[in-house]
Amino acid sequence: MIKNNDVTISAAIPENSLTIFGYTAPLSRVEISNPSIFSVTYSQEDGYFIFDKIYVPKNTGEYCLSSTDDSSRATPPLCLPAPPPTNTSTDIGPIILAPTLSLDNSKQILTSSGQSVPNSTLTLNIFQTEKQPKLTKAANAIGLPQLTTTTDSEGHFSLNLPNQYVSDFRYFATVVTPEGFPSAKSNTLFFTFPQSPSYWFLLLFLLPLLLLFFRRRKIRYLPAVQTHPPF
Repeated sequence: MIKNNDVTISAAIPENSLTIFGYTAPLSRVEISNPSIFSVTYSQEDGYFIFDKIYVPKNTGEYCLSSTDDSSRATPPLCLPAPPPTNTSTDIGPIILAPTLSLDNSKQILTSSGQSVPNSTLTLNIFQTEKQPKLTKAANAIGLPQLTTTTDSEGHFSLNLPNQYVSDFRYFATVVTPEGFPSAKSNTLFFTFPQSPSYWFLLLFLLPLLLLFFRRRKIRYLPAVQTHPPF
């Protein structure tokens, strides 16, 4: 800085700032973090959130966004590359964070529920795991028909999972906002429907009953022994 009685001249190195905005479930806690950055904000009732002009050191590396809804369900982190080091101000958005997802087990009905951007189209992608013997080949994932619904005005959704298959499944969800912006992929969850008794189990259980049944029938219809008087 140069200063005399009449003029003051100063110079400063410009700081890098980052503004990120987007959508997630309403009233969620949204975090941005990496080893050099950590900031928290909360989404509005329509799911909109913004980190406004947060300071970003140069060469900071990638940073990750995640949110936690009002039921304490968290989205997987969505990681983005660092802003160009030559930028002094970077704006990014809209970022659509993934839906939150949970599995609700009520006896023989499995329901998946969660929360995302309100009034958005949600798609549940389900894959059936085809088990194979370990010595033959690896297990395959068979895609099943997608389930689709619309989140309500608070972003909630609920879908019954298919129960016509006896197998292991994995599934995840994505949304498309009313403006047509797609979200990141949710956490992948796994579920299994109880398997029916195996044939060997049925055979071992039924075989003694069948043997006992036929033995009794044989005793019942055994001809009577006739005795003759001595000569």
